[in-house]
Amino acid sequence: MSGWNRTASLPTMATDPVNTIPTASEHKPRNRDFEKKHPKVSYRISDENLPQEILVLARSLTVSADEVSRAFVEAGLQAVQDGRMDLSQIIVTRGRMSLYPIGREQWVVHDEPVDWSKAIPTVNKKRGLSDYEKSQQQKTSNRLRVHYRWPNQLIEQINDLYCEVMGSQPVQRSEGRKGQLITMLLRYGVEMYKAGRLPLVPQPVPGNWRLP
Repeated sequence: MSGWNRTASLPTMATDPVNTIPTASEHKPRNRDFEKKHPKVSYRISDENLPQEILVLARSLTVSADEVSRAFVEAGLQAVQDGRMDLSQIIVTRGRMSLYPIGREQWVVHDEPVDWSKAIPTVNKKRGLSDYEKSQQQKTSNRLRVHYRWPNQLIEQINDLYCEVMGSQPVQRSEGRKGQLITMLLRYGVEMYKAGRLPLVPQPVPGNWRLP
């Protein structure tokens, strides 16, 4: 028998191409503790340009819109406290009224000729909105709604100011008035920043360094 090497002549096993594909590193879930502690607050503002202005500024500073809006609201609250901001534009709504405060009222009717055709005008029935018109109306309402994550202490300060301005406790349907207040606070911060009177200087977060 010749010196033929039987081991060397055996065919090698082909490598499975699937095994050569590098596997992705294990995905680590994002820490959501901040979001849980600071749920979003929603307000329907009256200035449709504000959200975009805040977003553009936040991107230029490489920070979140939550932080920029928070800085502006805090600046507005400080201006109110210092007497440098007038909130008289906000229309104060009265609480529920009554014609019978004590229950012993006497009514005096002034008997004068009345032209009932003019006193009671004909009511024209309004056409209801179509589905498309309703959807457009809803889009407009949503476009004026902002959602930010602010500290609970800041939200409490806003509620306290709202109570002071309105002279009552916030009610479920008060978001329009509160939105007007938020609009004024945010707009004040924006204008002060544009005027160079409210500097915003981003700072690195400790323990959040990243290699390039």
